[in-house]
Amino acid sequence: MTERYDWMTTDDPQDVIHQVVQRLYEGQLVLFPASSTYVLAAYAERPEALLRLQKAPKVDDWSPSLALHDPESLLEYAKQVGTHGRRLIERSLPGPLTILVEPASDPDLLAHEARSFTTHAGKLTIRVPAHEAIIETLRLLPEPLVLVDGPPEAATADGAIKVFGSLANAIIDDGPTPFAKLPTVVDATEEGIRILREGVIPAGRVKRLTSEIITFVCTGNSCRSPMAEAIFRKMLADSLRTGVEQLPDHGFIVQSAGLAASDGAPAASFAQEVVQEYGTTLEDHAAQTLTPQMIQFSDRILVMTREHRAAILSMWPEASGKTAVLGVRSDISDPIGGSVDQYRRCAGQIATHLQQILNDIKSRKGSVG
Repeated sequence: MTERYDWMTTDDPQDVIHQVVQRLYEGQLVLFPASSTYVLAAYAERPEALLRLQKAPKVDDWSPSLALHDPESLLEYAKQVGTHGRRLIERSLPGPLTILVEPASDPDLLAHEARSFTTHAGKLTIRVPAHEAIIETLRLLPEPLVLVDGPPEAATADGAIKVFGSLANAIIDDGPTPFAKLPTVVDATEEGIRILREGVIPAGRVKRLTSEIITFVCTGNSCRSPMAEAIFRKMLADSLRTGVEQLPDHGFIVQSAGLAASDGAPAASFAQEVVQEYGTTLEDHAAQTLTPQMIQFSDRILVMTREHRAAILSMWPEASGKTAVLGVRSDISDPIGGSVDQYRRCAGQIATHLQQILNDIKSRKGSVG
């Protein structure tokens, strides 16, 4: 009989975790909730548990998979995931995503039985599930778990018990999972990402998650950085022979923010007027404050002054390698409160430096332009 732990009502979640960890150490199988469906788990260091897990019904060609507790540890198990794969891992995990990677050559990283069980067509299949119970369990275990995904009908505890039957010694019941759907499956290579199955995360969302994100930053996000954002979007779209709105479909997200923005405020009227001369618009611009998430996910952060860069690095020193002054050797002065001609000169200065940024992208990506 499957013992049930009620995650929703327990007064001591850590006690539940410790009991589950002990069961896994002993070679038992445990059902965990995930954001997709419930998953059946075995400890990777227990060959007898893996043999039992082999009897579980498989929903696809990419199950079982190796379960890790954070995205960073995934990179240790992969030989090479490429730029797009790294972005996807950093931006979407933990979450309902299965990633196939070429395994790292170090044989000591994973027991032979677990490696062979989670390798499909020469690729290691990895998950970082998004539920506190399984993440905390993984943190306490010195080695990973091996998971079998449940089908959509295993989106509830009762459904999962019905699917996996007597194989499961215990289940952590947290009610219905957020998505009664299988995880999205992707193959990550040095060249890029290939979607093998569209699941919880739609293909369009995967594409956006692998996009290069360029963030322009000034003080209030009302003059300089919005003009830089709007002008660069137009320049980049023209180079790609596409529309500004289609840039994410071509692998680029361009945005702007301020260090001390009044969130929701429109762009300055002269800024709106001047960018029209570049064939673009700031009509729908709403100022936003720079966030830790923007810092984390941006591939390039371009600021208007050396003071802006110093302010960012004082809060996020890890952003040093990707944060630069747009003008390189000279600051771009704030035109706020000035005439339309001052805004025009500022935009011209910005556009000159943006051309160099565009040239850099062209040199990296032969398909651009």
